[in-house]
Amino acid sequence: GGGSSALIAVPDRKVICMVADGSAMYTIQSLWPQARENLNVLTIVFGNRIYQILRGEFVGVGAGEPGQRAQDMLKIDRPTIDFVALAKGMGVPGRAVTSADELVKALAEAMAEKGPRLIEVQLGWWRSVRGAGQRELCWSRAHGRISGSRVRWRAGGSGGRPRGRGR
Repeated sequence: GGGSSALIAVPDRKVICMVADGSAMYTIQSLWPQARENLNVLTIVFGNRIYQILRGEFVGVGAGEPGQRAQDMLKIDRPTIDFVALAKGMGVPGRAVTSADELVKALAEAMAEKGPRLIEVQLGWWRSVRGAGQRELCWSRAHGRISGSRVRWRAGGSGGRPRGRGR
């Protein structure tokens, strides 16, 4: 789990495991054996503070839009989970990033080091800096890369995915 088994196929390379924070709650225990065995795995947790897969299931069964109480149950924000602290507690060095520039730097550092690492990409911060001239994170499925860009969020059934053009 958590990228560890991929090392069987490529033991001489660093494995990158990308996971959303909701999904990470099901696999966070994989960090401990990565530390114990000094496995060369970089775990990147994308923190949007919601169980998006469960929200999709809610809609998928035809239950309509979730009410306020259901939305509250799908959020991962009370209390906010500190994935860097969880990683540290299991023996894995980690850091949080809040911008594309920080992510690029953290990726370079993590790729240069042997052993497990964790990067928490905190995506919820975009609301507070929107329009402040700071670059925001955007995952481009079409281009398979992360870049800094202005991000617009779709309303309704978007699945919380950003859209915009990377730079």
